[in-house]
Amino acid sequence: MNEATPASRADSGVAFAALSTSIGDGTIVLTRYCIEQTDPLTLSALRYVIGGAVLTAVVFARYRLPRLSRQERSILLALAVIMYVAFPILGAVAVEYTTAGRAGLVYATNPLVTVIVGALIGVERLRPNRILAVFVAGSGMALALSHKVGDALPDAWIGDALMFVTVL
Repeated sequence: MNEATPASRADSGVAFAALSTSIGDGTIVLTRYCIEQTDPLTLSALRYVIGGAVLTAVVFARYRLPRLSRQERSILLALAVIMYVAFPILGAVAVEYTTAGRAGLVYATNPLVTVIVGALIGVERLRPNRILAVFVAGSGMALALSHKVGDALPDAWIGDALMFVTVL
């Protein structure tokens, strides 16, 4: 048998969380760079229309779509609106107010927020090491964000808050 051990599965999960956060942070830097030339809605629409067209073509070319119930379609539509409309627009608006570094720092809390939300809805068990990790990471983020950006971005806290809402 070729089953993964719990430790190797946990290591894979950590690696994928790190990869996801790194890709997301790279997106934040590029968004901050592009947001000067366009508005958040246009930027988000371009990103997701292109990506959606490519994925749709791949799905229809390779797979037979499953039949979904009305409830499943509603849930899927709600998730799509949150992930492909609200998430990128909020993220783009956030980097209008703050720096890419600060936005990236807040975005990097995504795995921690996932653990907390998972525990709140009952699909994740909080263990002492996870509670300590959430506390240490949250404290570190709060300490890093407590530094004033200066006169260039007096409302950076608005961008930080919007990015946290985006992560949530």
